[in-house]
Amino acid sequence: MGKPKYLPTGKVLEDSVTRAAEVAKFLLEARSRGEYPFGGKHDPAAMFLVAPKQFGVNLSAEESARLTLFWSMVDRGIDSLQFGGKIAYDIIAKGGLTEVVSWHREEEPPLYQNGFEDYFVDPFSDDYEEHYHQPEVEQSQPQTHYDLTADYLVSCGHPYAGQVASHWVHSHNRLENNFGGSVLSMVGGPTGEVYKRLRTEFPGLGPKTTPLFLARMQRSGLARHLDLTEIGIAVDRHVLAQTLGFGLLPNIQGPVNADAAINASIWLWRMACKEHSIDPAALHETLWLQGRMRCRQVDCVNCPLWNTACQGRVSLALYNGEGRKIDPRLILEPRQLSLDFGTEIEPGPPPGPYQRIISIFLGSCQMQLPLSCFG
Repeated sequence: MGKPKYLPTGKVLEDSVTRAAEVAKFLLEARSRGEYPFGGKHDPAAMFLVAPKQFGVNLSAEESARLTLFWSMVDRGIDSLQFGGKIAYDIIAKGGLTEVVSWHREEEPPLYQNGFEDYFVDPFSDDYEEHYHQPEVEQSQPQTHYDLTADYLVSCGHPYAGQVASHWVHSHNRLENNFGGSVLSMVGGPTGEVYKRLRTEFPGLGPKTTPLFLARMQRSGLARHLDLTEIGIAVDRHVLAQTLGFGLLPNIQGPVNADAAINASIWLWRMACKEHSIDPAALHETLWLQGRMRCRQVDCVNCPLWNTACQGRVSLALYNGEGRKIDPRLILEPRQLSLDFGTEIEPGPPPGPYQRIISIFLGSCQMQLPLSCFG
């Protein structure tokens, strides 16, 4: 793929890369000091890989890797924090991975089973009455892996349940048939080859979800050998809004296709990481936290980047609309939050049975999530 058209060129490109690196280092230093909104928090993957341990549920490395693949593949169009909290709660309640993720079901049962042997019974025989009064037992339609996954995602409020369920089932079958069911084997080898393998063989792993999955595998210690500087960071709506707010893509002057802008952002941040020795996994976590915990609440007044590196929270009101357009000229004000997200966002964990799990991630109790807990 050639250089995305929305990237600047020449000296302007160099300036954009330098400014991106400056912003990255500023946020990473703030995170190292535990400043808001970073203190004790990580990518939501940390929440459901670590939180079960706090409740006595220990996952093996292979189970953790499978869960990370599932989570990364379906992590789109939904609030990662609340969605991850529900998955963690289900794992804790079940004492291990849910059937949706593990899926090692035995052979499917038959659709129907009569109450007697399947052979002709002579109506004049002495045994006829015994067989005649045995009712026919109708068995329910066996639930397929797709049905189970789609139903689970629907219960989580996932807006693309059918599509991502199809991707997961297809990828799961590929995993079982080609890699013996081992996610750890699937990510073995040089990083470039692993990235190409995932993009070509596994539907649902696109330009955002592939680096997101690999970053989570590397960051958690499940695949330390991966060199993420070859890949860069995952760019979701939070990272994209900040990229535009920082003015790092000056070629975008009006409404453009969101996917094209995302590709340009991926290239830009990858160059910043490579040229300035920045850890892509740590950077993505940091940008995501900044976007989810501060920018989503439009906390510009208290943000140290306001009026220095950032011009304001760019509205993504058109992001999920038909054509997926974005317009960096639309700067979001606090009163416009409902336009962009449809509802007011509370800063604390939502009510529900997994409130305590999300509280762990948010750092609102004594329990923290150090990376040493991974593995």
